[in-house]
Amino acid sequence: EIESQIDRICEMGEVMRKAVQVDDNQFCKIQEKLAQLELENKELRELLSISSESLQVQKENSVDSASQPIK
Repeated sequence: EIESQIDRICEMGEVMRKAVQVDDNQFCKIQEKLAQLELENKELRELLSISSESLQVQKENSVDSASQPIK
């Protein structure tokens, strides 16, 4: 009977080890996805900044050309 209980305990330990391994793998995948999203977010913010700067320059140029007297 003791051997049977030892076997069951060992089986439970193996199941727990596998569960921890699955959790670790899932955690790594989530970390990788988070890093990917953070990088994508940074790149999109840079593109937005460039676009905003370009629009600002275009507005300034149109204001400058509108305020110049016609020759």
